[in-house]
Amino acid sequence: MIILQSVHTPSSRAPGKPPVSLRALLVFGASLVLYAASSMAAAPDTPYPDRPIRLIVPSAAAGSPDTIMRIIANQLTKQLKQQVVVDNRPGASYTIGTALMVKAPADGYTIAYANLTSLVINRFYLEGQPLYDIDRDLVPVVQTHYQPNVLLVSPSLPIKSVTALIAYAKAHPGRMFYGSAGNGTSSHVAVELFKTMTGTQIEHVPYKGSPQAINDLMAGQIQLTLNNLVTVAPLIKSKKIQALGVTSPKRSRLFPELPTIAESGVPGYDFTVWGGLIVPAATPKSVVARLNSEVNKMLELPAVQDQFDALGNTLVGGTPAEFSSYIAREARKWGPLSRNIKLKSD
Repeated sequence: MIILQSVHTPSSRAPGKPPVSLRALLVFGASLVLYAASSMAAAPDTPYPDRPIRLIVPSAAAGSPDTIMRIIANQLTKQLKQQVVVDNRPGASYTIGTALMVKAPADGYTIAYANLTSLVINRFYLEGQPLYDIDRDLVPVVQTHYQPNVLLVSPSLPIKSVTALIAYAKAHPGRMFYGSAGNGTSSHVAVELFKTMTGTQIEHVPYKGSPQAINDLMAGQIQLTLNNLVTVAPLIKSKKIQALGVTSPKRSRLFPELPTIAESGVPGYDFTVWGGLIVPAATPKSVVARLNSEVNKMLELPAVQDQFDALGNTLVGGTPAEFSSYIAREARKWGPLSRNIKLKSD
């Protein structure tokens, strides 16, 4: 506490002026106000992030996106020194979770996983059902990875190769059923592309996520599905499901013995799944840059690379502009293909 004292007599001050002690207090108080104001003006903005971050994964828990994003969330938590919490919001071909992110405050505290389906396929699949505009309402931050899918059949079927599957499907038109993680998802689009290129008639059964489709495949309720290697690798190794081939142009490092679908009787078949992070469109550029920088640092870490290698993924990284350009190229590629396979909601 500061105490100001002044000795005076009533006769020593001019008429109408306050006592010296009062004038000193007024001057001191004014100085404090000016100092506080200047300090507030000079104080930097609160550094980002200063509270937990929500990472929306617009698909079911235990699926491939969930597995991958939990690796990302755990490492980001360490680097940013703030908790990154995964929030699974599945449904409607990734649109429920993505729409939730789009409507969130554009402050960097709500980010989301996005992939081929949510950023490209939905442009054509969800025409006339706009919950948001992909180009207007969200901003790509960084591409994290890409991976092949794998064609799977029930172990109850006498099928050990892609050519045998094609022959069996043609001998049983409309009597085979394949499961997907939902309309418009990669497991839906990839099989529809396979059907188009092979001239087979296999009926679609959409699920709310890939785990349910895999469970029914093992139980023989459906005959085939096309999923990624992340969740099914242990089941392949334990022979609970039969893997026929990978969807990428090259064989997977995770299962080098598995042929590609292209080399197994469907020349030119190529389907690669990729994903990354997005934020609402009005998010400050400084926040986008910070997130991009942290993810790129993460992807250089040997421990993170080992985790992704074990899941059959290839890491990417790069700038937001590079991710945007890649999305645009994929949209040009998939536009005609999406119309050819006549994607529609059930």
